[in-house]
Amino acid sequence: MLAMGSSQSLSSTSSRAALSDDKEVGIVKMLSELQTTKEVRGLWFYGKINAILNATGWAYMGCFKRSCRARVIKYDNEFECTKCGVRSSEENWLYKLKLNVVHGRHKAELLFWDQACKQFLGKPASDFREHLDDDKGHCTKHFPKKFSQRTTIDKSGYPKYRRRNNGRSVEKNGHPMDNRYVIPHNRTLLLKYGGHINVEWCNQSRSVKYLFKYINKGDDRITVAFSEATDSSKPQKIDEIKMYYDCRYISACEAAWRIFSYHIHYRDVPVERLSFHLPGEQNVYYKPDASIESVLRNTNLHSTKFIAWMRANQLYQEARELTYVDFPSKFTWNKKKREWSPRKRGFAVGRVFFVRPGAGEKYYLRVLLNVVKGPRSFEELRTVDGKIYDTFRDACYARGLHGDDKEYIDGITESSHSAMARWLRHLFVTLLLQGSMTKPESVWEKCWEYLSEDILYNVRKNLHDQELELDKGEIQKYCLVEIEKLLQQRGKSLRDYVGMPVPPDSYIPSMEDILIHEELKYDKCVMAEEHQKLLKDMTDEQRAVYEIIMESVDRKCGGVFFLYGHGGTGKTYLWRTLSAAIRSRGEIVLNVASSGIASLLLPGGRTAHSRFAIPLNVTEDSTCNIKHGSPLARLLEQT
Repeated sequence: MLAMGSSQSLSSTSSRAALSDDKEVGIVKMLSELQTTKEVRGLWFYGKINAILNATGWAYMGCFKRSCRARVIKYDNEFECTKCGVRSSEENWLYKLKLNVVHGRHKAELLFWDQACKQFLGKPASDFREHLDDDKGHCTKHFPKKFSQRTTIDKSGYPKYRRRNNGRSVEKNGHPMDNRYVIPHNRTLLLKYGGHINVEWCNQSRSVKYLFKYINKGDDRITVAFSEATDSSKPQKIDEIKMYYDCRYISACEAAWRIFSYHIHYRDVPVERLSFHLPGEQNVYYKPDASIESVLRNTNLHSTKFIAWMRANQLYQEARELTYVDFPSKFTWNKKKREWSPRKRGFAVGRVFFVRPGAGEKYYLRVLLNVVKGPRSFEELRTVDGKIYDTFRDACYARGLHGDDKEYIDGITESSHSAMARWLRHLFVTLLLQGSMTKPESVWEKCWEYLSEDILYNVRKNLHDQELELDKGEIQKYCLVEIEKLLQQRGKSLRDYVGMPVPPDSYIPSMEDILIHEELKYDKCVMAEEHQKLLKDMTDEQRAVYEIIMESVDRKCGGVFFLYGHGGTGKTYLWRTLSAAIRSRGEIVLNVASSGIASLLLPGGRTAHSRFAIPLNVTEDSTCNIKHGSPLARLLEQT
């Protein structure tokens, strides 16, 4: 731990005089700078001597003889001097500087120490383009922070740490840096591990979500390759297939688990998959050469697993006490006879097939199957208190299973314990698009706080104002803006949902052209640099194609170009170069591919079905579902 006082050489008298001055200032030297000294001199500092024992080059194990001071070599449990041969069982650390440690200075504040300078002292963002988020030179991490005499907590629970303006600074990369540049950290962890372990004060339960986020990322992945050294001056062959690796990394703990043959996954009881269908909508299986009459005469046509369950409810009294999902625990399915029979031994768990809420009647039928016991017909499933309802949806509402949207409120509330607010907004938009909520405005009123947890942080970041405060009404409006953006990407708007609040136009700059905004937000400087880098390494054949297409773009004459080549010949490389060239001009490029995997290889890529609203099941009468005047239509007009 390197001390924080004046870094100049002091005598014992002058040093004590200097220490009595609470206003002492100075540029603090780092440990690495002091290692280069060639003379032994006194240095006063605040700190503990044992914190620098492991610092390379700062100290060494030396001989006990004052006249020798040579390095020693360890043999067994003793140390032997390489010069005079003296042996000793004790350690003798020799330092390049004589250390005069000051004790009892409670007012003396440790400004920085060597590890902090290396790990936790931020660099000026003006030195590095990647740290800037706009042309004005704002730091993405909001450094330097403001000086503060004490630690405070704002209304949102974010800490503002004490950063004293005591005049002390450390020179790093030619810049004097003071307390405003220090990243929050823990001194004990820093000195023990000597690594980048920044620690923040946390007082919010929602921060625990990050634990769920990181432990559920999936298997560790790693990419390792060995290759011969190449001459950088010569053009290199680019093989995209050879460069692409997707490898699974087996960590030590997982390897040990597998070596000891522990279960990777385990299923205790068998699971019976339970299919179901609406009346008259069961699947029909027949041979290609079978006639319609023979298909209709097939006795298995009206004996699906679901219909057989209702038939079993007519035959067995015990079955009347079970729901569909509980049925396999007492009965077994005979696939050949296509009937249920009482279980003689064993146990099984039922699992009803999943149906999305937007599926309509099929979804409401599934809801009823989880609560109605022993129905003998579809009519009994729709019967509530002796009244037969026309639809399964009406029966759900009559039973109180729907109506207050409680399941959606509970779902969002439960998800908020582990999911980020951004994903909760995606969930809410999905529920809106499926039309499964009876009163979406009621769900919004009860869940908006979960959906907007990150709004204040994002607004502060975008406006570069860490002192900004927003009231509840403003946070709601900004949250509605984010929801509106997601809806507009799918051709919808909050105005399409009766009762849902709509953010004022002043909160939605160019919201009508959100898709255009998404395509124009690329950094032109970054795109220009990428274009020059890609263009330099193009082959002659690629460059010829590039020039033909760019000439068509420059002349605005359009054209259709078909590029054919085997895998690894550089097709994707060419598309990336063209995209960077056009985006560096501030123009729109829509990269599309026929498959999702191919679209991931293109910057900003989308599937053709997603970008152009192509129907999944195409007929001779199919058209792209692009409405006149819609955001997607305006995007295509501007492309």
